[in-house]
Amino acid sequence: GYAHTSFTPVAKLVGSPMALAALARPSMQSLPDLLELACRAPHSVSVGIGGSTGFGTLSAAALMEVANVDLLTVPYQGAAPALMALLGGQVDLALLPMSAMLSQWRDGRIAIIGVLSAKRFPLAATIPTMAEAGLPAAADLEISALLVGPPGLDARVVATLNRAVRSTQADGRFRAARMAHGELPGPPMSPN
Repeated sequence: GYAHTSFTPVAKLVGSPMALAALARPSMQSLPDLLELACRAPHSVSVGIGGSTGFGTLSAAALMEVANVDLLTVPYQGAAPALMALLGGQVDLALLPMSAMLSQWRDGRIAIIGVLSAKRFPLAATIPTMAEAGLPAAADLEISALLVGPPGLDARVVATLNRAVRSTQADGRFRAARMAHGELPGPPMSPN
């Protein structure tokens, strides 16, 4: 186990909002229709998540809480197996980071019903937020990659690393490369 005091925060590198996806077929692309089905028959709609504990589980619980539905949560050993299960028809939905699903969405193999974010995802601006899709109380959930150091890391080292990360994030090539993979750099932040 560990606590937040086990680390010294340095910088946020990238983030990717969680999103709810279905196979690209009309019957599964409407959030109100999905919620109605899930309300009528609890545990009849399955959702694949990446992992049995952690952020995927938290995201699924938060979504079910605000939607007042009981989905059948199916954990996989990561986002890729959960996405493959969706593509193979083993689950009805997948709740994963946009970074895990962006290329399949671009290819038209899946339909992303909504992002769990306050704002639309800039690389897929046609996809509504969950609030726009019909679930106003949906949480703003983003999985992030952070740079941290050991506890008590010297403040000068933290400041130097933070400046280097912010400089890299400002580079257009870095931003374009990360965004192509469904990750949003930054935003620049102080280490405290």
